Amino acid sequence: MIKQSPYRNIFVYFRGAAVNQMQVDRQLEDNITKSLINLFEHSDKNLLKDFLKSIGIIISPDNVIFDIQVANPESRPDALIRANECDIYIESKYEARFDSVQLQNHINNTNGYILYISKKKYEEEFKQKYRNKVIFLNWSEIADFLIKERDRNTYPKNTTTNFLSKQFIDFMEELNMIPFNGWNNRDFESFLSTDYENKTVAEDERKRVKEKLEQFLTESKEKIEKKCDFYSGCKLHIGNLDNEHVWGAIKFSDGPLIDQIHISVIMNAYELSIGIQIEGKNPSTKAIKIIKSNKEKFLEILKKLIQFNYVIRDRYQIRVRNYDSNVVAQIVVDAKTTTDDVDYIIKKMEQYKLVELRIARIYDKHKVIDKKLKFIEECVDSMVIVNEMIQFLR
Repeated sequence: MIKQSPYRNIFVYFRGAAVNQMQVDRQLEDNITKSLINLFEHSDKNLLKDFLKSIGIIISPDNVIFDIQVANPESRPDALIRANECDIYIESKYEARFDSVQLQNHINNTNGYILYISKKKYEEEFKQKYRNKVIFLNWSEIADFLIKERDRNTYPKNTTTNFLSKQFIDFMEELNMIPFNGWNNRDFESFLSTDYENKTVAEDERKRVKEKLEQFLTESKEKIEKKCDFYSGCKLHIGNLDNEHVWGAIKFSDGPLIDQIHISVIMNAYELSIGIQIEGKNPSTKAIKIIKSNKEKFLEILKKLIQFNYVIRDRYQIRVRNYDSNVVAQIVVDAKTTTDDVDYIIKKMEQYKLVELRIARIYDKHKVIDKKLKFIEECVDSMVIVNEMIQFLR
């Protein structure tokens, strides 16, 4: 099996040697800026004009000059677009924090507009501090402009502009800097190891998927908070990444995840699952007591979770603060689930010193891929369905 390589995109670059993460981010920021300038410089001149118009800058597209790493006595913006008498300086950020001193130096030592482009979206209150001096954008807004131009078929398919725009959109998607638009086969395949894969490239692929999971959960969290008051103020947690899977969680209070019932999302090479998870000793002990003392109510709620998997795992310690687990019982919930099943669940949960409980809906990767953006809505619906069980077991 040959995995799809990100290096087929003309804007994705081979990362050079870097001493630390700061250097890696700096290389990436420089490359993103260069890619944006390359896009506008080699595309139809009206693409730049229409983009700038969309953010309130009116220019004549004739006689435009582009420059990278502009050196001024006291500041060094990442790029410059000069259209006749209009100077537009660009400061680009990826993971780097906002630098107020740097931005103020740009303001003091340049004449014209300053575009401050970042991965992060800044609040309106923050932007007001630099009103009339700086235009704040995030990379997803630039990608969104290009996507709309593509969807309007502004530039015919067999043109340089269309090609470069598509490549830049794909590049933004590579960096998870466009709105979540669904999972694809490549995302799942990042957890399939091959003997001949480049370890650095494979690790970068899985990191990309981890960032995409955070994006997916962020958008899911925003939707569920609007749909169900119970989730108001819930918190997002992204777990550790390994070679076989990535996971994230939505929790309901501060404090360690292990000490509370939570929603977990787990993705591996073949499937994505979403549901309730309880793994700490205190919350699992509490859950067992609640189920034992309210078996009929538990069964009533459980039977509403059709096609959910009820999984019990024996949880054991490997070393200090490091645990593993094995599946010891599993049932698929349906309308025929009975009190005998509940008794079996209780028996298995009491059989082991530490248990991990998960009630989850498992989606085959092909179903996840086929649903595209609609999969967020289906996951949000699953969160609404398990809401009653969460409140019961808390």
